[in-house]
Formats: sequence, structure tokens, C-alpha cells
Amino acid sequence: MREGPLSLFTAYAGAGSRLLRGCSESGRTAHMPRTLLLCMLLGACTATRELPPVADPAAAWQARNAKLATLETWRLEGRIGVVTEEDGGSATLHWQQSPQSYEIELFGPFGSGRVRLYGNDTTAVLETSEGEALYAGSAEALFEQGLGWPVPVEPLRRWVLGLSDANDAFELDRQGRLATLTHDRWQVNFLAYRDVEGFDLPRKLAMHTDGLNIKLVVHEWQLHP
Repeated sequence: MREGPLSLFTAYAGAGSRLLRGCSESGRTAHMPRTLLLCMLLGACTATRELPPVADPAAAWQARNAKLATLETWRLEGRIGVVTEEDGGSATLHWQQSPQSYEIELFGPFGSGRVRLYGNDTTAVLETSEGEALYAGSAEALFEQGLGWPVPVEPLRRWVLGLSDANDAFELDRQGRLATLTHDRWQVNFLAYRDVEGFDLPRKLAMHTDGLNIKLVVHEWQLHP
């Protein structure tokens, strides 16, 4: 049994009243418990200033995709929170991506220390905080095997850039960016964007599937590091 996420939730409960006042999704009563828990795990929800709409969102989307196609090497630092029917937890996230490989580090209650996940298109390795090494053919399989949650690492690599797969159903916002996306059984909401060296990149994402809720907040981007 994993005790880290439950212990984290207990520790955060005392600060709940302060954080709940900052949450902006108070109208969604049907999903309130999980929404509030994610707010507590990642910090209070904040309002985002809306930009004026572009004349042609579809054309802006095509131009944006062409520009993002040139972005193959990047690094992000942020916070990821996971909530299930039974428990929840969060961790600091460092993600280094290159065309041939990736490295993801998690610090905090997810692994009660530091967890390192790295690999390429054919091999993935997860090093636990106890020094154990796990191997699999995909990062998704290792994430669930080692941490207990099926986080979609491969599609998340696209989502953090605001990109979709060819078979995804999606809706655009008024600036021609992804607003919502459906991938297999995953529903993704792109809650906020920020400009990073001329690239309009997601700052906050919320993902949901079958009793599993994930929220990612990006604090810092480094492009072509």
C-alpha cells in the first residue's frame, strides 16, 4: 500500500479553508471534491486574463502547429497532482525532452523522495527512491507499475506543448489554441497558456479518465536547453 499520497492529503487538510477560497471552479458542484483536492495539492486556483479573439482561430491553429513542430528539445519544471476515488498526491516535476530521449524526475510524496523515469521510444527505466530499477517497454507501464497511477506519459508529451494527435477530437479557443481534447478515454482541458520565447505554451492542464484526475501546472519552461 502507498501511504505517501494519503499522508499528504491529511497534511493539506488543515490548510484547506484558505486554499478553497482561491478556487475558481466553485460552480461545478458535481466534481467539487476532486476539484478542491487538486486545488489543495497544487495551490489555489487563480483566474486567467482572457486575450482578445483572433480573426480566424483555425488558421491560427495551423500556423501555431507549424511553429511548434520545430520545438523538439525542451525542459519544464512544475507540479503534478493526481486524485483517484481513494486517495491523491502531488509531486514536483522536472521533464527534459529531446528528439531521441526523455527524462522525468519526480520529487515528493509520489515516491517518498526522488523518482527518475527515463528512456526512448523502445525502452523505459524507472529508478525508485530506494534505488530499485524497473524496466518496461513504455513510460506509461512503468509509471503505473512503480507509482500506481496510469499517467499517459507519451500523449502528455504532446499535451504539454498544446498539440493534438491526428485522431484526437478537440475544440479551439478564441486564439486558435487547444481548449479541450479527447484522446481514447482521456478528456483534457487546457486551462491557461503563457508566452515562452514567442511560443504560446500551456501553463495549466487538467486531465480526467475513469475515476482518475490529473492536474499539471508548469512553473518554468526552457526551450532548446
